Amino acid sequence: MVAALGLYADQAYLFVSQRCVCCFLVSHTTRYIPGLLLAAILNVTNSDEPPEGLDTLFNNTEAVYTTGFKPAEIPTEATSVTYQGVPIITIPFGSFQHLAACLHLAFPFCQISNISQNAWIGLDRLQTLNLSDNNLERLTSGLFGGLPSLRTLLLTRNRIGLIETGTPSTVESGAFHHLKNLQFLDLGQNRLTTLSGDMFLGLRSLEKIVLENNQIYIIEPGAFQDMFSLNNLNLKGNKLQTLEWSAFENPDNPGLPVWILWLILWLF
Repeated sequence: MVAALGLYADQAYLFVSQRCVCCFLVSHTTRYIPGLLLAAILNVTNSDEPPEGLDTLFNNTEAVYTTGFKPAEIPTEATSVTYQGVPIITIPFGSFQHLAACLHLAFPFCQISNISQNAWIGLDRLQTLNLSDNNLERLTSGLFGGLPSLRTLLLTRNRIGLIETGTPSTVESGAFHHLKNLQFLDLGQNRLTTLSGDMFLGLRSLEKIVLENNQIYIIEPGAFQDMFSLNNLNLKGNKLQTLEWSAFENPDNPGLPVWILWLILWLF
């Protein structure tokens, strides 16, 4: 399962099990980095569980729809809205702007292939957005604008092969740039092949990212550079042969702990 593991740090503690490889590091940049810096998950269950404290709560006003897409009819006091198996296809501009109290929004199995710009306007308090099991192929620049409080974003089992990053002069228009408080991102079981160096810029609060069962074979330097809070990375079921430490390095923040690791993976 693991062919080689090289670490450069003042001290390193390695635990290898049948399911995962966990590295506990004492970095040369700080005297001590507490806890688990990185778990490279190779063969785990429950891989789509959000970090502790992010469990979806439906203890207030909940609206569940299994037919018809008429967002204007959703009660304004709703804190949780679910469309289950409703053929929505496109989410129009401003569909939920009257739902200022909404915390959780879910669209499983709704055949969504297009999301209009500013579709999420008015959802300033939204914490969980579930777009799993749809037909999204592309995450465009600014797609998740208007969601300043979002903590969990589920995009599992779509057809995503491209995530726009913008040009170097307009990197603020990247797909995830506005999600400053996002803690859990699930992109598992999509069609990603390459993680570019600026694909995930802006995700400084992210604690867990699931990228399992894509077709990833290239991770460019700096791909995870903005993920200062990351403690769980799931890359199971891809085509990677190496994961270099440069993917985590951020040259603009030399005072931050540097994850110095060289992890060579042989995946089943």
